Amino acid sequence: GVTNDLLNMEAAVGNTLFNTVKDLYLTKSTASDHIQRLFDKCKREQIKPILYYTGHGEIGTGNWCFADGTISIQEILDMRPEGMYYPMIFSDSCYSGHWANFCLQKNIPGFHCLAACPEYSKAIDTKGL
Repeated sequence: GVTNDLLNMEAAVGNTLFNTVKDLYLTKSTASDHIQRLFDKCKREQIKPILYYTGHGEIGTGNWCFADGTISIQEILDMRPEGMYYPMIFSDSCYSGHWANFCLQKNIPGFHCLAACPEYSKAIDTKGL
């Protein structure tokens, strides 16, 4: 599932990705470091960060699951440096509708999340676009 999801996304955006992390044993701290580096680069270059995650989503929250913990959308919002554009988030995981709802409730201009499924549902994997 994750392999096909990533291939589909790479095909959709082309080869202009800043960084792609493919690690089924990725830790929360390493994932957070990657996100922070992306945010720092985007702030320096004054560009909008786009985050795409495919993997497990936590039941009840949609939080991204890693080998030793989870990352919430609030944590990602808190990582955002002052003066940087708000990120566009693609959450391709089960229960990711929680994240889309979070963005709608916050109603922050430019802060959006596209979810793979509603907050009460599992994401379905498909091959091809």
